[in-house]
Amino acid sequence: MRRVDTPLVYKAADQWRDAALMADGSLFTPGEAIWTLATAEELFRHFNLSPDESSDSFDTKFKRQLQGSSPATYQLAAELV
Repeated sequence: MRRVDTPLVYKAADQWRDAALMADGSLFTPGEAIWTLATAEELFRHFNLSPDESSDSFDTKFKRQLQGSSPATYQLAAELV
């Protein structure tokens, strides 16, 4: 059930769903294929399969894990965060 006091949140969520999940695109860079299986797999390899268990901050570890990733993977990571 949608709350009536948050129409802008629902509008943004609808736009994100349509652009990213339904069309593999992005709200930040319309027309660019960011939310693709290939990009998600690359992010999975760099992040999930290369854990950084150091005591560094999340940002530091995340940047280190993403080194060597494609620009689309960096953007997908940013959009997810």
